Amino acid sequence: MLVVFDLFGNDVCYKEPYKATSPEDFYKDIMYNWEYLDSVLPPGSHMLVLGLIKGNLIYDTVKD
Repeated sequence: MLVVFDLFGNDVCYKEPYKATSPEDFYKDIMYNWEYLDSVLPPGSHMLVLGLIKGNLIYDTVKD
């Protein structure tokens, strides 16, 4: 199985300005998801991880 893991808009969902996910929380959350996927995917599966877009670009577009 191929899983596409794409991060999009991580910090732009907060209503409070400048409240961003800390690097430690980001790492913890990502590892939680990856460990879960590792536990349920069939052997031989692969995961394609796509990069996180700059949140301020999304925020500037959707804030209004």
